[in-house]
Amino acid sequence: MSTHIEAKKGEIAETVLLPGDPMRAKWIAETFLKNSRCYNDVRG
Repeated sequence: MSTHIEAKKGEIAETVLLPGDPMRAKWIAETFLKNSRCYNDVRG
């Protein structure tokens, strides 16, 4: 089931980034964000 379907109000930010490359998303989080959470990860 998709993460956002079971999310409670306030658990997901009003604004989110959706980069096309999952590793870029990780880099953005580690480089620019504080208190970020990973809801999905690369398989394989």
